[in-house]
Amino acid sequence: MQLLDKPLFRPVHLLAPVLSVEVLFLVSFVAGGATLVSMELLFALMPQLSIGFVSFVELFEVEYASLAGQSIALGITILIIPIQVLMMGGFIHLLAYAWLDEKAVHWSAFFQGAKRIFWKLLLFNLLLGAVVFGVGLILGLFVVGIGIMNVEAVIVMGVIFVAAILVLRILFLYLEFTIVLTDYTLLESFKESFRIRRDGSTPYFRVIALMFVVSIGTTLLIYAMPQMLWVYPIIGIIYIVAMVRIQLALMRTFLLNAAQYDSSALYVYKEQSEPQKVEE
Repeated sequence: MQLLDKPLFRPVHLLAPVLSVEVLFLVSFVAGGATLVSMELLFALMPQLSIGFVSFVELFEVEYASLAGQSIALGITILIIPIQVLMMGGFIHLLAYAWLDEKAVHWSAFFQGAKRIFWKLLLFNLLLGAVVFGVGLILGLFVVGIGIMNVEAVIVMGVIFVAAILVLRILFLYLEFTIVLTDYTLLESFKESFRIRRDGSTPYFRVIALMFVVSIGTTLLIYAMPQMLWVYPIIGIIYIVAMVRIQLALMRTFLLNAAQYDSSALYVYKEQSEPQKVEE
């Protein structure tokens, strides 16, 4: 199967899932009485590492005036998680079909893909959330233990932690795509996504570099314009459109590299249970 020369970019299909989740998170913020916090420069310099979905809301730091408000926001966020998983599964399917078959970029394919992968993707997100929470808790206790006495050590630990996250993100660059678009188990997806990235001949570095530049550039822009709420929706739309385009470009490298390695495992390449090869 040959990839299209250009991906089919249908804004309604590719942007609606992202924007719907953004609106839900904004509802949780408003319901909890959240207020924007002045962004720390170190946070602004941290690139966004989400693959397979896009979020502008994640670029902001918020705080809640009361524990009750924070609890309300947390409760709504928990309810949002299954919806976000559905949106993410369908969104990744449409990213793939945008390169493979323009006739397949429609809502029926979106919901079919979202339903097929829901439980595996939900388990992945819950495990990832648990790991992030656990690591954050350990680091928080560490900071409380030595932060007052040795601020420099805390900064060094923070830099090492961020560097480790960046390395893991590159090593398992295609993890979300592999989970959604293949028949591998969750554990197998880690190994196979690493192998696809390592053995693939289609370069991905420029796409990742562009993603980091766009995300860091956007957070620095927000950092430079604190509390200018009227500007944020404009920046948000531009950011989301740009990042969806970047996700499309990254999907192309995945499809080519994965097919080169083992096309039989790719769900979206199967046609009547027969594996298809992809050619550039």
